[in-house]
Amino acid sequence: MPMSGSFLAKAAVLLSSIVAAQGCGLLPPSAADVETAHWNWPCEALGPIPGPEDIALDQGNGIAYVSSTDRLAVDGRAKPVAADGSPGRIYRIDLKADPPKVDDVTPAADGRDFLPQGIDLLDDGMERRLFVVNRRQARDGGICGGGGEVQILSVPTDASPMRRVKTIRDGRLTDPNDVVAVGGDAFYATNSTDAGSCIGQTLGILFARTGGRVLYHGSDGFHNVAGPIEHANGIAADRTARRLFAGSTIDGRIHSYEWKGEGPAQPDGRPPVAVGMHADNLFRMSDGSLLVAAHPSLLRFFLYARGMVDTAATRVLHITPGADGRQTVREIFADDGTRLSAGSSAVLYENGDGSRRRLLIGAVHADHLLVCKGDGRERP
Repeated sequence: MPMSGSFLAKAAVLLSSIVAAQGCGLLPPSAADVETAHWNWPCEALGPIPGPEDIALDQGNGIAYVSSTDRLAVDGRAKPVAADGSPGRIYRIDLKADPPKVDDVTPAADGRDFLPQGIDLLDDGMERRLFVVNRRQARDGGICGGGGEVQILSVPTDASPMRRVKTIRDGRLTDPNDVVAVGGDAFYATNSTDAGSCIGQTLGILFARTGGRVLYHGSDGFHNVAGPIEHANGIAADRTARRLFAGSTIDGRIHSYEWKGEGPAQPDGRPPVAVGMHADNLFRMSDGSLLVAAHPSLLRFFLYARGMVDTAATRVLHITPGADGRQTVREIFADDGTRLSAGSSAVLYENGDGSRRRLLIGAVHADHLLVCKGDGRERP
């Protein structure tokens, strides 16, 4: 009898648990100088929001947008949280309200065909649009091995539903993860693995040979920017300085690029920053520093994601450039999984005078996100 993709994927995960102990892709990356400087803000759960994997921030208006995919429902392990049974949602969170106000702004339903993952907000002064990595379901019904696309949504100024403007598909998007918009319809996206099947993607992670890449989409289609980057994951851009940052989950390094004119970015010649953990999503702060959500143990993350253990640790790192050109990496948040397991994204909202700050942390398999409060004019 032919073996299903889900069976093979589970077998590969079990194999990875054994082989990882022998020094393959699931072991922690090489150590880095990471300082401990926890902000220790009080945090509260905000939900139910199933699978709040990524967060895009409208800093000026105090609004956060969250991509939500009910992965337990997609995998058939639980009933959908949403009343209409659709597993994919986009939520709008008003951070000026206390407690934050949550609205469902999902565009007209595509049923089970809308499974949002990485997202990014672009405001060009004329129109606000949300770029969304939309995962597609595989033949066995799961997300793994299904490929994906990038959807562009029009974002209203109020809490009414978004509207689809355009969908970009390409055969190179075998395992799209995150996206960052740079103007017009142009964007950069990470493709975590080159494999088009779930078993291939799982084994690529296991043996740290994923073929992950950063891709650029412009007026003439897709271009390869960099690769291989083993399990390319989070991506962020400084549009003013025209710099791009992309993280590798496998080797725990943040790579940087720059672009000139209208063409795709090129490596900027700076050495990658090693964070000593498995990097997930990135967020560029207004001062040019980066927040990185990270996993201390990728093996623990996989076991948690498949229900084999109850928790997985969450870390948030802060990377700041120094006067000498070196990058300082500080661990600003740590949780053993009690409050939030396997955190995948972190963003920081600050009001105009800096007296009100909200650190939002999302997680790909949780049923809520965390909102941590840091009020007062003194920065951490």
